[in-house]
Amino acid sequence: MELPRFLAWLVDQTSQPDEVVDVSAYQGTDLGYELVEACADRGWVKGLSTFGGPAAVITLAGRHVAEQYRRDLTDPVKRAATARTGLLRWLYAQQAAGAHYPVTTHVLQSEESMYLGERLTEDDIDRAAAYLYEQGFIKGVRTAQTRGPVRVALTSKGEDCVEQYGGNVTAYQQGGQGRGNTNTFNFGPIINNGTMAVASEGFTQNTTVGVDQAGVAKLVQTLLDGLDKLQLTDEARTSARAELEAVQQEVQQPQPNTGRVTAGIGRAVNYFMEAGKPVVTAAFMLIASGYGLPPAA
Repeated sequence: MELPRFLAWLVDQTSQPDEVVDVSAYQGTDLGYELVEACADRGWVKGLSTFGGPAAVITLAGRHVAEQYRRDLTDPVKRAATARTGLLRWLYAQQAAGAHYPVTTHVLQSEESMYLGERLTEDDIDRAAAYLYEQGFIKGVRTAQTRGPVRVALTSKGEDCVEQYGGNVTAYQQGGQGRGNTNTFNFGPIINNGTMAVASEGFTQNTTVGVDQAGVAKLVQTLLDGLDKLQLTDEARTSARAELEAVQQEVQQPQPNTGRVTAGIGRAVNYFMEAGKPVVTAAFMLIASGYGLPPAA
């Protein structure tokens, strides 16, 4: 469930702070009941559902989540990162299926072009293709009408980025080298033979092998349980919680999307990093404690 997106919709339906909204108008009655219950459990709405249908009043905390969602939705840096990762992962799957130089914009027909419940635009993808081409992750056919190639293929560099870093271009470029004050924690049960790392400039998750659903679920629950202990602003805490809960939902799927799991945890960790090194250290001490593991040297 895309709870922040739903909350943003709720805000759009109201003209007064305590206005009751008929939630069935969002995506139907059944989903409406689930959304109201999930948001009420988090204090984001006051549930007023009856046998006649789902209804709710959005709270101040819910409005804060909606505002953060809208900021994230229009954040050019986050959109660019999502577009680059999605294009690389889509191309990898296309080539594995035998496609030869597929049309770049066809990525918009796949789930890899989704960002916070909304589809990326052709301009997002064109910009991503241009950057990936210039950086050597893809090759392809260029025209005067677009920034990036209109038909594309992965280079060996692009393949390495997907296989080693789940398509996270920044993580690939950093390569774990030259970053001071890095706190690294190894969790074998989470990503088999993988590593989770938090550094001064970003979050990296190697995803070569695949997600251990139970391990990721435990990691996320540990962070959720400890959120209130971290010195975060209310806005950052709410946003981090939303990201982690989205990961929880993803790992419950029969075949979780590794890229979404990685990105969701990464965005949550970014909120810790923005609060400063003490918060990052405290967060990962919680994880280490939860797994009975000390930080790696």
